[in-house]
Amino acid sequence: MAMNKQARLFALCFFLYCILCSPSCECSSPEEKYYIVGVNTFLIEEGRDFNAPSRSPSKPPVQVGGLGRDKYLANRIFSHVPNSTNLTSSPLETNAFSAPVSSRSEMQGPEYTVTVSIGTPALEQLMGIDTLSSLSWIQCKPCKGCTSNAKCTFTDTNSLARGSEGDYITDTLQVGENTFEEVYIGCAYSFTQSRKLATSGRSGLGRGPLSLVSQKADGQFSYCLPNYLSARATGSLNLGKDSIPSSVKVYTPIQKEPKFASSAYILGLEGISVGGQRLSVNMQVPGALPTITYIHTVVMATQLVKPLYNALRASFEEKMKTYAPAVKPASPFGDFQPCYQLSNITSVKIPIVTLHFKGNANFDVPAVGTLLQVSSDVVCFPFSPSPNDAVNVIGDVQQQGITVAFDNLNNRIGFGSGSC
Repeated sequence: MAMNKQARLFALCFFLYCILCSPSCECSSPEEKYYIVGVNTFLIEEGRDFNAPSRSPSKPPVQVGGLGRDKYLANRIFSHVPNSTNLTSSPLETNAFSAPVSSRSEMQGPEYTVTVSIGTPALEQLMGIDTLSSLSWIQCKPCKGCTSNAKCTFTDTNSLARGSEGDYITDTLQVGENTFEEVYIGCAYSFTQSRKLATSGRSGLGRGPLSLVSQKADGQFSYCLPNYLSARATGSLNLGKDSIPSSVKVYTPIQKEPKFASSAYILGLEGISVGGQRLSVNMQVPGALPTITYIHTVVMATQLVKPLYNALRASFEEKMKTYAPAVKPASPFGDFQPCYQLSNITSVKIPIVTLHFKGNANFDVPAVGTLLQVSSDVVCFPFSPSPNDAVNVIGDVQQQGITVAFDNLNNRIGFGSGSC
């Protein structure tokens, strides 16, 4: 009896400790892992809108050296540049340099951006962060199908190669307080796309030899993406030698897949847990191609192959019935479900979703990536079924507020706790 009282007292103290954490608290016991989250954590700030999620990309980015979904430029340019893989210089051992990251709410979700300056005299450009692009590119005058007002004009003397949709150029690039000469950049004159951009181009951070990371950052960079529903939140993009903070202690090796985009950062996803309980599901889809998981900053929400998504959603929904029985269900929001009403409550207990990667790298999805507010009093589970039978994508919503590190020198990706 004494032991039972002691156990109950410990449980009560543990619960009180968790409930007093603010704005959210990660709690665990030998059997379960959960957050107790203040409802204000999910608040959409005035002036920010949330729109229905998209199911794109419709196909995996299998084009070698291409931009994947944004393949309207690089494929054409690369075909006109002989021996393009030999154009990059040797590692510069550049000291770490950084730039602030902001977000812009778009038609299909967030676009995380950095401001850079290109050319002499320098012209400021707002460029989206893209971890799949193997080439940085901007819109140049004249430009058919471009959506941004910020465009550059280059003379033919700057052009290395003329493609059917753009030029391949070198110019000066300024990131933060650092200026780099002879940076290889794509210059688009015409393209078509399904997504309306608020930026003037993309900052290519992929694994290709012509990406900004390979050219000027010694193959290393890290970022912290802010909550895109907050107009005031600011994150950071850190590039170059020693750009990976000491808070990153968990790493998983970068995988190779010859038939997939060579610029993609592929991870070995071995399993998923919900509330500390591992899902019992085959990570390899029977009869399909080898399942690939890559991490991306342009895809909004994490997409999982259907058997894995169905198991994750069912487990989360079942856990919520136990963790938050008083929370009322709400109608689905596009692909996002289950959804819940948070009116008349101040906090909610939610199970922690943990992604298990090779190398014993366990990544707890942050609270704001586990439930996403889509209206004044409704939150939804922001995962969706993948449109591809054998491709998982770790989207940017699940990466908000943590440090993600890309270490190409040591062929690994790391995750760090903390906030932007």
